[in-house]
Amino acid sequence: MRAFAGTILFVVVALLGCQQEKSKAEKHAEQLAAEKASASAAAQASAAVVDPKEEQYKAKRKALKDRATAHMAALEKLYVTGSEADRTAFREFFPPTKEGEKEADDTSKEALVAAKNTKMSIKKWEIQDLNFDAAQTTGTTDISVEEQQAGANRCVVYKLDWKELSGSFRRVARRDFRIVPCG
Repeated sequence: MRAFAGTILFVVVALLGCQQEKSKAEKHAEQLAAEKASASAAAQASAAVVDPKEEQYKAKRKALKDRATAHMAALEKLYVTGSEADRTAFREFFPPTKEGEKEADDTSKEALVAAKNTKMSIKKWEIQDLNFDAAQTTGTTDISVEEQQAGANRCVVYKLDWKELSGSFRRVARRDFRIVPCG
């Protein structure tokens, strides 16, 4: 009987020991889960904090992309309709100076002549890249254009330089104009 009582005592002690071990394991698992949840909450809070410079950059980038998109749409419209109202509206993309107006008029006249003489039109265009100077007041857009001229396709790439004047980007130069293979 003593052996039986000893065996029962051993089983009871073993069960209690396992339950205590299980409790420690459960406590450890709960502690790890709490630490993980805390770290996740901290990461989400950190991600929610927005850097003002990053926000300013995003806003400037969007403004320049929207401006370049509107410019290309206006240029495309010049090839199609070419009215005096279109030419006047096209001036909005250039600085309000004599040089800016002259550049706008020259560019729009070139588009009208090409459309009339060679039936030139813009089939499609794409803004491939946008870059800013350190102050984010001057930007450059890389443009790719597929044109149709005299029944043949021609692809060109060039850069448009923009300067922020009175809260709006204005086109100040076109450079690096190159004819490239379409494809």
